[in-house]
Amino acid sequence: MQTLIMIGQLLLGLSILVAIHELGHFLAAKAFGMKVDKFYIFFDFGKVKLFSFKRGETEYGIGWFPLGGYVKVAGMIDESMEREQLAKPPEPWEFRAKPKWQRLIVMVAGVFMNLVLGIIMFSLISYNYGDTFIPIDKNDPAIVALDYGQEVGLQTGDTLISVNGIKYTDLKKFRDLYSYNILLSNNIEIVVQRNGELKTIKTPDNFLNAVTDKTVDSFMMQSYPFHVKKVMKRSSAEKAGLMNDDIILSINDEKVLYFQDFTHKLSKLKDVNLTILRGGTDTILLSGIKTDKKGRIGFEASLDVQKEIITYGFFESFRVGNKKAWFMLKENTLGFIKLFSGDVDVRKAIKGPVGIATIYGGDWIWLNFWTITALLSLILAFMNLLPIPALDGGHVIMIFIEMISGRQIGQKTMEVIQTIGMIIVFALIIFSVFNDVIQQWFSH
Repeated sequence: MQTLIMIGQLLLGLSILVAIHELGHFLAAKAFGMKVDKFYIFFDFGKVKLFSFKRGETEYGIGWFPLGGYVKVAGMIDESMEREQLAKPPEPWEFRAKPKWQRLIVMVAGVFMNLVLGIIMFSLISYNYGDTFIPIDKNDPAIVALDYGQEVGLQTGDTLISVNGIKYTDLKKFRDLYSYNILLSNNIEIVVQRNGELKTIKTPDNFLNAVTDKTVDSFMMQSYPFHVKKVMKRSSAEKAGLMNDDIILSINDEKVLYFQDFTHKLSKLKDVNLTILRGGTDTILLSGIKTDKKGRIGFEASLDVQKEIITYGFFESFRVGNKKAWFMLKENTLGFIKLFSGDVDVRKAIKGPVGIATIYGGDWIWLNFWTITALLSLILAFMNLLPIPALDGGHVIMIFIEMISGRQIGQKTMEVIQTIGMIIVFALIIFSVFNDVIQQWFSH
């Protein structure tokens, strides 16, 4: 069932993003009097389609290949490569017959729509859900050091003092630590207080690659003290005698203070013994508790933390959403720069459909769905501006060359460039899918 939910979220998310992107091209082309032959969500390779209908001069449809889509503008050299029409003199309603500035607008319209969609989505998320966070100054200042955090020298219980000169107390939210200023830096310097002494820890040169490989959740997290809120019926925890309001002190004789530390250790075990505090006075040992495939024993935890919720008015939410969107776009742009410069292993950074579906997850949570889709919309805008033939950015470069040279690029040259671009794009798709499968295979 979880797999179906992941696939469903992936397809819905891609459908929204592709439809909005292609709508940008469509509206711009129609505004300048260009004829649009096709508007397709997903590709109809081999002319195989799931659904189609024709209204006016345009055929609308859904293709069978769910990675992308296209608008077929008459007189434009694209993935259809229809040479017969291009061999004839240009008609007034064709793409090639229009001024260069109009063709340029048509090509960037899709990117513009994805950018606007990302801003609107983040704005509506801010308006409907607000911003819930756990403030640093009102909670336990200690951190939980996970696997990779322990490798670089952090320990659970360390009090964070500063990261790259940024004082921990100057931050409002713990997740601000994971901004591009920190994670995308080289040789991060972390100052912590341990047993009353200040210690400086420097991350290794391969830090960014390691975090990308192991995921951020393997580094460090804010500490959340916890207690048992509700024990699930017929669960291993219930069978072992765990009760509501119990406080877990240790797991297999290893002391646990925080929820993340507990779940991290639990995920690696099949049989556990828990030492719990009941009623504030009684210490009890519960033995032989079995974990399930996800490393759970069957209880809902209550985090003993203070939370804050910031709510926004309708117009204010658009200011916040715009700020979030540009911040996300900046982070991803800097991430791609790191990727292109070789600081990040491409195998660890590129996600294909399987990887994106995994990010959506097996539970349909609307806040999570809209947030990921908004982020993907911004990534799609950025990716489409890359100067790769067959992508919007490639077409933009060709138009700029014509503007500078004052001459039209020949049809055969454009066909060769388009073919090369399509080969590059499909090679990237094949690589991303294959990489997803390998990553999933070796992660289990």
